Amino acid sequence: MALMKVTGIVMRYANYKDYDRMLTIFTLQNGKISALARGARRPKSALLNATEQFCMAEFVLMQNKDRYTVTSSSILDSFYNIRVDINSYYAASYFSAVCQTLIQEEQPDEKLYSIFAKMLAYMAHSESSALANLIIALCTVLDISGFKPDMNYCVKCKCDLSTSDIFYDNETGYFTCSDCKKPQNKKMSLSSYKALNYIFMHKENAFAKVNMEDWLIKEMLIYLTNYIEIKLDKNLKQTGLLLSIL
Repeated sequence: MALMKVTGIVMRYANYKDYDRMLTIFTLQNGKISALARGARRPKSALLNATEQFCMAEFVLMQNKDRYTVTSSSILDSFYNIRVDINSYYAASYFSAVCQTLIQEEQPDEKLYSIFAKMLAYMAHSESSALANLIIALCTVLDISGFKPDMNYCVKCKCDLSTSDIFYDNETGYFTCSDCKKPQNKKMSLSSYKALNYIFMHKENAFAKVNMEDWLIKEMLIYLTNYIEIKLDKNLKQTGLLLSIL
């Protein structure tokens, strides 16, 4: 059995037996791992706070073949405010679900980890909108994952979309102009279009710098959550919870 120290964020946990927790941790060094925290739910457990969802900590893990057990932890940031604010909690939960789909077991992804940590920090410690920060994080992840939508030109006639009414297809996520749209396509406001372009251009540098009205956030998240499920080829249960607060 070997011991190793990792820095990680608790993406989710499941209560196990009487006092244990099974954790899914996004670690900086080893990517996504599953680890057992024995006795973490006991009231006086030293592991109790570090095993809360979205907590960032240094974990000492004991490895036995392909299984990990948490032996000790040191909290770096609990991001407590996220867990007591419904917008922040649902936004962070949705982003965590996207990350869990994108990353592979024990495959490090320092860039994605950095985006996740930065988003949590802005949600927990700034006055900026949690949902706006989610949009920025999602756009950044789409860009670095190679899933960024082509927003400059109509997918059919290749005309410049900035000079036309803008529509998108719910089944593909692609953008079309007013001349090429189909009856079932949805219209996107010019404000949303420009805001998405700005965020895709600046990516994580846009955190806490973009002020958006509620209707704009709603329109952008409706598009992004649909587009992400198309690209991931997966329905995320957290999508419905997120959209329910818009």
